[in-house]
Amino acid sequence: MRDHPCAGQEHTGLLSHPYPLVRAGGLFLLVVGSALVSGAIHWRWRVGLLAGGVAIATLVTTVATPTLVSGLARPSHSQLIALCAAVLLQALLIPLSLHATRNRDSSARWLTVFFVVGLHFLPMAVAFGPVVMVLGLAIMLNAGIGLWKPSEIDLRHSWLADGLLKVAAGIMMMLGVA
Repeated sequence: MRDHPCAGQEHTGLLSHPYPLVRAGGLFLLVVGSALVSGAIHWRWRVGLLAGGVAIATLVTTVATPTLVSGLARPSHSQLIALCAAVLLQALLIPLSLHATRNRDSSARWLTVFFVVGLHFLPMAVAFGPVVMVLGLAIMLNAGIGLWKPSEIDLRHSWLADGLLKVAAGIMMMLGVA
């Protein structure tokens, strides 16, 4: 039991966890992933469901984070920097990817955005742990397959897979798995 990241008490009385933001990140992924899955099922409303899911995830995570991180110590300075850098990376690359794919069909544009989202999870792993690294690689692979074989892959399937990957990672993270 001593090898578990939450096993030892620090002198502050807080449990030590190498990724204290893991449950908050898991909540965000769970809500966004559920919105993506809903969008794959209700295809006509996929964009609205995704936008609503991101907005709800942001609000719910903001409100719930103090409770979810309670007792897990504070994230390190490098974890906070990695989180901010990952968000900035995504904010810069999504418009660039949309510009680069402006002459392609909507599937290519969505898959490129999914790829960028996966890419931004790689530095985010510093703040949330290896589950996020694996998630990022899996999302990039999913998007890459769709971009590589566009005539053979239905965007709806890629959309669903992306959502299910986020739901699975979100559940693991909510359980404290880093």
